[in-house]
Amino acid sequence: MLIGLNAALGIVGIGLWRRAPGLAVLYVLVVAPAVTAMYVSFDRQRHSDSLGRVGELIDGVLSVLARTFAILCLLVLAIFSALFLFCSFALLSIVVRH
Repeated sequence: MLIGLNAALGIVGIGLWRRAPGLAVLYVLVVAPAVTAMYVSFDRQRHSDSLGRVGELIDGVLSVLARTFAILCLLVLAIFSALFLFCSFALLSIVVRH
């Protein structure tokens, strides 16, 4: 499952790089921490041997994917907030000068 997820993320990244390299860089900055968190979570679950049954395995995978999605959403929100603040201050400084 992780191989398929990585392949899908890689294909999206390659497609973005071909169409808009700037968005591809942003994509990598957003996706890399989320994927890292997902791998750390899977590694902890594997070492704890808490996933014995199939239902628990599916529950663990869905939980990790939900956390990964939440991290991605929060990172995108933080990036757009920073961009908005930067643009606001840039416009404010232009208005104040003139």
